[in-house]
Amino acid sequence: MKINFILTFALLISMGANAQVKVGNNPTSINASAALEIESTTKGFLLPRMTSIERSAISSPATGLLIFNTTTSSIEVNVGSPTTPNWQATSGTSLPSGTSGQTLRHNGTTWVSNSTIFNDGTNVGIGTASPNTAAILDISSTTKGFAPPRMTTIQRNAIASPFAGLSIYNTTTNCIEYFNGTGWKNSCTGAITAPTGGGASSGGTAVVSSWTSTVGCSVGAGTNNSPAGVIRGGVNETMVQGVAAPATASITLVANVTTVGTYTIFTNTINGVTFSAAGTFGATGNQTVTLTPSGTPTLAGNYMWATNLTPSINVYGSVITTSAPLGSSYTAHFNGIIGTTHSGTTYLNSSQTTGETFSSNTTCQSKPISAQGCGGVSSVIDESGRVHPTVRINGQCWLQTNSIKIPSVYENYTTTSWTNTSTSPGDQGYSGYYNTTTTNGTAGWQAAEPAANVGRLYQWCGAMDATISERSRGICPAGWHVPSDCEWMYLEHGQGMSIANQNGGSWRANGADNQGTPGYKLLSAGSGFTNASGFSGLLAGYRYPPILFTELSMRSMWWSSNVIVREMYSGYRGVLRINYGKDWGFSVRCLKD
Repeated sequence: MKINFILTFALLISMGANAQVKVGNNPTSINASAALEIESTTKGFLLPRMTSIERSAISSPATGLLIFNTTTSSIEVNVGSPTTPNWQATSGTSLPSGTSGQTLRHNGTTWVSNSTIFNDGTNVGIGTASPNTAAILDISSTTKGFAPPRMTTIQRNAIASPFAGLSIYNTTTNCIEYFNGTGWKNSCTGAITAPTGGGASSGGTAVVSSWTSTVGCSVGAGTNNSPAGVIRGGVNETMVQGVAAPATASITLVANVTTVGTYTIFTNTINGVTFSAAGTFGATGNQTVTLTPSGTPTLAGNYMWATNLTPSINVYGSVITTSAPLGSSYTAHFNGIIGTTHSGTTYLNSSQTTGETFSSNTTCQSKPISAQGCGGVSSVIDESGRVHPTVRINGQCWLQTNSIKIPSVYENYTTTSWTNTSTSPGDQGYSGYYNTTTTNGTAGWQAAEPAANVGRLYQWCGAMDATISERSRGICPAGWHVPSDCEWMYLEHGQGMSIANQNGGSWRANGADNQGTPGYKLLSAGSGFTNASGFSGLLAGYRYPPILFTELSMRSMWWSSNVIVREMYSGYRGVLRINYGKDWGFSVRCLKD
């Protein structure tokens, strides 16, 4: 044990003969009955490991000395005296007594006096006296016991690569368990539980031939990707920093069950959140499992959770900074549409005096809508270094320029990762600049932005940075996210689009000015475009998979986090709402959380 660790440890504990020591989680909360408490839900306590010969060579082993015997694969304790050792396994079987042998010697370092920590560079003692020279760690107390790390069976199974001799207290079985090299041995029953792994594990007695995820983004080339061959999944709902993760922020998996039985599935804990599920498969064939979250995310951003399954399923999810009111709360946001016209006569709704309210849009009444202003933020610098000015439109705070950020999950792609020779690549998270020189796709992406502020074009998984949930941060700066379909509707509502048109498909509000002209008000390029909103939409073109770059300076298309696209065209007043394939290349405009 290193001196620096011991000295640091000594500074963290109180002085005195009866002081207590806590290692791990919640260091200020110590069990009153413990002289030394180790608390963890992810790691165990590792005993010294040695053979029977090495154990028997310990000189004057203290009564109660613990080791893990690698010859017998068991924890052993000296129930005899230092002069007459009697080593017994945790199962109670007597083992040969120790004999005299090599003595551990001090290295000349002076003992730490008047402290509950004693250290000579080789041996460490906690309690009332200098450590026994036979022990690396000697805990001496007549009033306190030793508490190993306490965790559930699920948490124990999540320990990565346990070592032989690793010990924990299992709060599910209420027994001490240790890893004997091949499985977890229960000190109460002697039973050995094999660790999960091998084949398509269910984490229980059920036999599963394969696992799949119902949703998720394809494998990319970035360094943050899961290993090749690992299945990808997605968290179904964006979580909010500081708010307990809702059950709807779930993970949906499908098991191909070949033998019925129990299953236990869990992920590691990332950013304060863990996903888990347990139950029984009562039938063979494809069975759906929903993993629900526990915990509260502490930081906003995009994260990846890994399951205990074999092979593992890595799951991407997003956390944004703040929650937002539901669409039903926007009762004072009018669009100026005060009635309908039929055969030349305008019929007013008695409840409409200054227009339809956004709260009447039934599609969006239960959807969060971010429209809380810019909070004094006039510009944002994203991770690429691009400075994006902001604009406040009917309470929403939008970036005025398109994103150029490279998705972190797919950061190792090059300009030629996707060319027109790619065989049905699908949505692989590709992104890059519109190629103005070779528009047929043979040369891939262009190295530089073709015009100021038009940004990059992204396949949908690239825009979302491998996350899948509505209002995910995606590639947006911290505190911003990829807008949802309903958040686009809110923008259109404020530019005079009727609720009927907002929910429609194809080209909407493309007629008379009294039904709104969002395309003219949102675009800032081309004849007749007023940009009255300040949105500053540019005609950035798009990429048609897998070949063409097309319609730069004629058309612009932006992703939503629901996949539904907004399209504006130089020849039309209105806005197209349509669902293209995820493998198309479109622009991204970010909205403040």
